[in-house]
Amino acid sequence: MKKTRAIHGDVAVKLDMSKAFDKMEWSFITKILQRFGFSEKWCQLVDQCISTASISILLSGSPIETMIPTRGLRQGDILSPYRFVICMESFSRMIQTEVEKKNIIPIYLARTGPPVSRLFFADDCILFSTAKKSSIDNLQRVIHSFCKVSVQMVNLGKSSLHFSKRLSEEAKKYVCDTMGMNIMPLDEKYLGINLFIGRKTTKCFSNIQEKMQKRIQQWQAGMVNQLGRSSQIQSVTDYMAQFQMRCFILPQQTINQLEATQRRLVQEKGKNWDLILEARYFKQENILQEDFSDKGTEIWKSIVKGIEWVLCHSNITVRGTNSNTNNCNPPHRGMLKINIDASVLLESHFAGIALIIRDFTGQLVEAWTMIERVRDLPQAEAIAALKAL
Repeated sequence: MKKTRAIHGDVAVKLDMSKAFDKMEWSFITKILQRFGFSEKWCQLVDQCISTASISILLSGSPIETMIPTRGLRQGDILSPYRFVICMESFSRMIQTEVEKKNIIPIYLARTGPPVSRLFFADDCILFSTAKKSSIDNLQRVIHSFCKVSVQMVNLGKSSLHFSKRLSEEAKKYVCDTMGMNIMPLDEKYLGINLFIGRKTTKCFSNIQEKMQKRIQQWQAGMVNQLGRSSQIQSVTDYMAQFQMRCFILPQQTINQLEATQRRLVQEKGKNWDLILEARYFKQENILQEDFSDKGTEIWKSIVKGIEWVLCHSNITVRGTNSNTNNCNPPHRGMLKINIDASVLLESHFAGIALIIRDFTGQLVEAWTMIERVRDLPQAEAIAALKAL
């Protein structure tokens, strides 16, 4: 539509049905199935599935007279989407009939291409027409007729219009007044995908970063450990970007911002539990150097047993302790030895990187670990070497 050469200009109408499933009339569904050629027995079976429901309300603790509804498709029922699609097919055929009669003039994406008058996906639909007054009037008439027979209602507040560039302001005003809708904003979406991609692609996809940041702020209010944060990234934040990446190639700047946000979440230290445990059970900075009391809750006693097991079975020297250092090959006097290692989970491209620094006596000087998002194992090892330097 950006480069159309149509004399009257083109119009795209994004319709939003208000509570589409709840307002679908049962008698309309049966009539549509009969018009499409389904057998009478099949129509009766479908009618029994949807029309046997009843509603009873408790008033002051006592049920009142049972009410029998006449409309509504239950969301969650595996057959409801199919029934709704069949009903929307009638709307599609109504538009096609008017197109064949040349009452509605569709748009052409190319001179030799087929005409395009509608796009449907369940209750999300976009209609296309030239901006000719007769075509717009007939399109509005078809929408009104469908809503009347199906008891559907167009949500004018969420529906919108998009015009081609060559259309005059007077013509735009006429279409907006006739359809009762506003002009489509540039951040409008269809099926969760941006309809408009401008020259500044980074700005177009900034909503992914904002959405991810809001979700992470909700998580930061709670106490989530390192493993929990990794699971949140893999199951939630990755999916936010993947939905858009299935259709678009995201700019590298956007990808870098998303990865930086995820790294900050993984590397963030949860201080709340540390402060609580430190104030209650140990006072020194290094938890491995404290002489723990066997008093406390059963959970704390289990933590103490785990720490004791680590100190007894590990060969890592803890500063200020006399743990086993036989497996450590110390450097020359006056020098430090740095050991680095990395491992990668290929499914999520997250790498675990560890670094240990010892002096010539074999005593631990410094040790830390981190999680980094990488392409492969060589990159993870390169990052570990860079951190060591």
